[in-house]
Amino acid sequence: MKHPPRAGWPQTLLDAALVALCALGPLCARARETQPALLAGWTVDRWTLADGLPLAHVEDLAESTDGLIWIGTFDGLVRFDGTEFRVFRRGTDPNLSTNRLYDVEASPDGSVWVAGEPNWVVRHADGQFEAWQLPPAAPDTPLRLATAEGKVWAAQVDLFELAPDGPRPLGVGGLNGPLALAGDGAGTLWLNTRRGRLLRRRPDGVIESLNPLTASPAFP
Repeated sequence: MKHPPRAGWPQTLLDAALVALCALGPLCARARETQPALLAGWTVDRWTLADGLPLAHVEDLAESTDGLIWIGTFDGLVRFDGTEFRVFRRGTDPNLSTNRLYDVEASPDGSVWVAGEPNWVVRHADGQFEAWQLPPAAPDTPLRLATAEGKVWAAQVDLFELAPDGPRPLGVGGLNGPLALAGDGAGTLWLNTRRGRLLRRRPDGVIESLNPLTASPAFP
């Protein structure tokens, strides 16, 4: 993908996730290829283009609250129910807005959020897609998604709370390319920028810069 890469690991991520799911048994009944895993009692099942995946590599995946697996690719959004893959594309679902999807996050409310190029966030809920385009960002500036405090968040030029009615900016501003966005079990949201800035949003809503002296004033 065009933004700071995850090259080399997306397919491994898919394999690892499906290995975990195979511990459940019935989900793997129709895998095309099953191999013994290194750990006793586990198997590795592999799905390919022949099974319905649109591309040989995937960018991200998440499990929604109903147990479905959602997979982001550069040729649409894929849903896997344990038996078959269904691919959603802009041509058949216009509200999807883009086929180039690289970050997927499942919300505790049952919806699924997806980040796509350029600067799109897409929500899937109750069988429908809805999309919003965030403000323009510098070239190769990624859009990151994460869950914290029971909500889904996005970071790019600003930090956004992703609500059912659309993204709500928090006014952080000037992020200039988040490298990573993650939530922890305590409800804290952590953000690291490519200019060395480390931010956290506490559950009480306070946003703190933990290393202001090491961050460049021109590139917060």
